[in-house]
Amino acid sequence: MLSHGKAFLLATATATAIFFPVCSQAATILRLNALTANQTFTGAEVIRPGDTLEFRFTALEDLMIDAFSLSGTGNNTEADLRDIRFGLTLPPTGFFNPVSSDGTAAAGIGFLTGGTFLMGSVFSIYFQDGISDDVGITLSFRTDPVAVPLPAAGLLLAPMMGLAGVVARRRRKALAG
Repeated sequence: MLSHGKAFLLATATATAIFFPVCSQAATILRLNALTANQTFTGAEVIRPGDTLEFRFTALEDLMIDAFSLSGTGNNTEADLRDIRFGLTLPPTGFFNPVSSDGTAAAGIGFLTGGTFLMGSVFSIYFQDGISDDVGITLSFRTDPVAVPLPAAGLLLAPMMGLAGVVARRRRKALAG
């Protein structure tokens, strides 16, 4: 039979062996952000081996984003930067291109096409890795208000111009007659 001290050590070792793999598994890093028009967003985070990084945004009004600018840097070879994937959906399919390295530090750039995001919509930009060392990730973009379509304004303007012409014609006839 085990003494209380040995039983405690055995229980602690067992719990550590069971718990440690859970602690070392990949993590999802989530950054929540609210967006309005005429805003510049820049966010930075470090992605570690096995992590998934998600920047999640909520549009507080109708927004237009032309493009998302992305960069990655690390104190490693360019292989780690080439293994990172990013995108607006899972699994992400974009990658940094070009990537350059001097053998001890590496940097890469990437872009995602933007779009129109209606008020209340939620969208995310994901980063996943197959890396062996930490990589710094930076995301930047600018929000613009959604422009009012000109054809809709033209449809309202045409009847008003016609009505103004009818009123002017009647006024001329009344003055002449």
